[in-house]
Amino acid sequence: MAMTQDTPVSLPGTAAHVLRIPKRDESVRLEISMPEAYGHTETRYPAVYLLDGHWYFSALASMVRLLERAQELPPLLVVGIGYEPLGGSPEEEYNRCLRLRCRDLTPTRGEDDWWRRAGASEPIAPGIDTGHGREYLQLIEDHVKPWVREHYRVDVGDETLAGHSLGGLCVLDVLFRSPGRYGRYLASSPSLWWDHEVIFDIERDYAGAHSAPKKDLFLCVGALEEEGPVAVSRMVSNVERLAQRLRTQHYPSLNWRTRILDEETHVTGVPRALVQGLKFLFTPRAERSDS
Repeated sequence: MAMTQDTPVSLPGTAAHVLRIPKRDESVRLEISMPEAYGHTETRYPAVYLLDGHWYFSALASMVRLLERAQELPPLLVVGIGYEPLGGSPEEEYNRCLRLRCRDLTPTRGEDDWWRRAGASEPIAPGIDTGHGREYLQLIEDHVKPWVREHYRVDVGDETLAGHSLGGLCVLDVLFRSPGRYGRYLASSPSLWWDHEVIFDIERDYAGAHSAPKKDLFLCVGALEEEGPVAVSRMVSNVERLAQRLRTQHYPSLNWRTRILDEETHVTGVPRALVQGLKFLFTPRAERSDS
């Protein structure tokens, strides 16, 4: 049998760029997925900015392309924001991403130690710095979004921020502190437990100091995320608690939906959360069901 030469697999309609951030002496890796008709139109498209792009971009880009073909989503431009690989082993790169995302996706410094192990015999990523989320979000505002707007045709009035786990926490921090940065927010399995559940204080301060945000929010968590060694995180209970807070505050202009994803864990629920979230966020408000 003739052997063929191995070649890397690539996703159609995608491109990767390395954006140097001089002030941090670091690079951000941007992975872009364009609508099928992108090269044949002058249309400006809604942009979905996805945190932890190094892990989730390829899955979301593939699903968005299929959903666009099925006319279940409009054409979208997906921007995965991640870290540039340094050429280490898979384990080294994974641990490096863990350390960096703990630094960049947390709004405050977390002093608790249990999450560093999360049920494992060894810390998931030793030597972690935390609490630089606001700096990272400003980096996106100052460098990532202007670069994307310059090099791709995006609708600057229709931008979405999506994130999972610590990324979901980061999404909610933006919503409650700087809601004008995006029109749509997707918070999948947000780490509401972070720093003694500080996000609830952030939401309370926002509710007391500002008018309701005119935004859309999809909030979800896997039904199995509060079982076993990580039960202390109260993932499901905290999402239900936040949903109750949103109901109590009666934000009249915040159109939101919460979902407990049956039979899903913190990992298995990611694709379902992203797909359901985008379908909700891009369904016109008048057509959304209450189910």
